[in-house]
Amino acid sequence: MISLLALTLGTSAAIAVEAAEGQPCPSADQVKVALASHGVAASVNPMRLRVGGNPGATSIHLFDSGGNEVLTRQLHSPAAQVDCVALADTVALIVERYLDEVEMKKLETSPVAVASVPMVAESLPPMVRTWASGLRLSGRTGREALIVPGTEAWAERRVNWNGTRWTIAAAVGGLLPESSKTTNDAATVKSLETWLAVRTGPWLHLGQHLLSLQAEVGAGAIRGSRTPDNGPTNADWGIAPWLGMSACYRHVVGESLFLEASLGGAVSLVRHELVIEFLPDKERRVVTTTPRFFGAFGLSLGLEF
Repeated sequence: MISLLALTLGTSAAIAVEAAEGQPCPSADQVKVALASHGVAASVNPMRLRVGGNPGATSIHLFDSGGNEVLTRQLHSPAAQVDCVALADTVALIVERYLDEVEMKKLETSPVAVASVPMVAESLPPMVRTWASGLRLSGRTGREALIVPGTEAWAERRVNWNGTRWTIAAAVGGLLPESSKTTNDAATVKSLETWLAVRTGPWLHLGQHLLSLQAEVGAGAIRGSRTPDNGPTNADWGIAPWLGMSACYRHVVGESLFLEASLGGAVSLVRHELVIEFLPDKERRVVTTTPRFFGAFGLSLGLEF
């Protein structure tokens, strides 16, 4: 049995999805949802999109309203690792890029509709990449310094949820030691901070440009600190969990290489006091207190795979 779904994109070209019997991955419904996430609506007199093949070797064929084949692609991936939803999204992305190319050629040549357009020469990814990792140069507002620099390594997993692309990322990083002095400069100490964080949020894809608003949960380990209820020491590690939000912009500069910039802030759930153990005057032991609120930024270089 052939499942036929009449659809149209914002380019005014209508698409009908045909999935042959025995083609469960991606199914016609999965392709329909993927096309819908790329701006698809119901229409009549459609072009036809035929999806066939086997898991790991999927073929797509696009025909114009006259029955002429105008686009064909072969998508290959290990059968055991096939993500049907991601594969359906790849099909939708290929069709969307093709129709965008058609519209551009119409604008460059004539306002009259083009009857037939040759295959797109643009190189397209064979599948949606679902993993990414990178290194980030980061910075945070400090207790005394305006910006305390640091570094971070992170990895993320991309998932599709209700037609929206989400990422879940884990990161580990640290700041360069920050110096602090007592009020009368009697002594100087350095505090060291490392952290673990988890981020998640949706991504808006605009071709090679991606935008995201991400929520973050993290915890920093600060050496040279104490909570106000503990005895003074400059050797203990204090744990400071935080909640934060950040805005991210990612620019893809190749098939898998990208640059990313982020800007955000966080609120610390626990504050710590940096103290000096050996000062004779107890009032001078507390050097500074970790901030309740802090800003953060980052510049990343990463790879998708």
